[in-house]
Amino acid sequence: MDFESLGFTQEELQERVISTICDRLLTQKGWDDEDREHFYSSQLEKRVTKALKTEIDQKVSALFEEHITPNVETIIQNTVMQKTNEWGEAKGAPITLTEYLTERAENYLLEKVDSDGNTRGDRSGYSLKEAQTRITFLVNKKLNWVIEDGMKEAAKSVYSVLSDALTETAKIKLSEVAQSLKFSVKGI
Repeated sequence: MDFESLGFTQEELQERVISTICDRLLTQKGWDDEDREHFYSSQLEKRVTKALKTEIDQKVSALFEEHITPNVETIIQNTVMQKTNEWGEAKGAPITLTEYLTERAENYLLEKVDSDGNTRGDRSGYSLKEAQTRITFLVNKKLNWVIEDGMKEAAKSVYSVLSDALTETAKIKLSEVAQSLKFSVKGI
């Protein structure tokens, strides 16, 4: 058969046939309430997409682990920071990124704060009373929260038990009082 007489090359016809087959396999046709035609993803298309996504994620993760992670670790281990003055001249001893981050964390946790967790720089005025380190403040705050929460739960439990006991005692006493009362009806 001569496809060129129909206006197609053999490659163009093959491409159109494959495209049509794929469209029919990967889409479903449906109609809405007004009889308009709509196309939806087929179950096959959803499974293929999910499988492709999983495969791509695995490949990207493997490439990341192989190429990126070792480089990041090397950068972190080999990065050296140097304090400088306003003209860019080295000042003090150079330190690694790990040492710098450790020092910053220690300074943050050991910084003096007031009873609200504010530092002198956080608050305006002169009345900051530095009472404790930040780590002490944070531990005390968490401890107070846990104790307060526990006390609320204990109070609910005690209230529930006492409420039931008081209700039962009141019923018994009212019953005793009702039995001790004697009523008599006198005729007119």
